[in-house]
Amino acid sequence: IESTLITLLMGTPEIHWIFEYRNNESCFIFDDQPIKETLEGIPLSEPAVMRYIREMIETGIQEVHLSGIMEATH
Repeated sequence: IESTLITLLMGTPEIHWIFEYRNNESCFIFDDQPIKETLEGIPLSEPAVMRYIREMIETGIQEVHLSGIMEATH
């Protein structure tokens, strides 16, 4: 999922992407607009920016998975 989203972000930077990942217990929402505004014209394809975005997405998805696992064990 992370790689697909990164490919979409890098390939079509003119599109405002919002990605939502959820289970019954938790939700992660990635919205690229605040990042684009903060970067003030720096391309998303910059290596440091790509790493940051990838880590953000991976962490968000992992937290959703962990919340589901924690809920299932209680």
